[in-house]
Amino acid sequence: MIHWCLGARLRTLKQMKFYLTLISFCIVLTSWGQVIVEGTVFDRQGLMPGVVVTELNSIPINRVVTNSNGEFKILTIQDNPILTFEYIGCKTKIIEIKKKLILKVKMKFEKAKGRHISFCNQRPSETPST
Repeated sequence: MIHWCLGARLRTLKQMKFYLTLISFCIVLTSWGQVIVEGTVFDRQGLMPGVVVTELNSIPINRVVTNSNGEFKILTIQDNPILTFEYIGCKTKIIEIKKKLILKVKMKFEKAKGRHISFCNQRPSETPST
């Protein structure tokens, strides 16, 4: 009886070791090629909060927004990621990440091209009554 219990326990330990090894291997595979890229985004007036930083061609979409100090940190999915930096009124900046993992990105504003944006609001008196 003792011998049978000891054998069952050893089999369970071997199975546990196998599954732990398998899980560790899967974790290593999923993190392969991931790189943390961080930095700050600024323009001629200073730091820029609210800039959208996106990794191109990533599935699922990998995107972060700069904080109030213009700083961002993104864990990329691909080996050699390409990041885009977008902000309303600025030219989109595209940067291919090769070796440099800490970036300082300078955004440039586009000149107005005569485009107009209209906002439509209903006045309280125009809302339908129920």
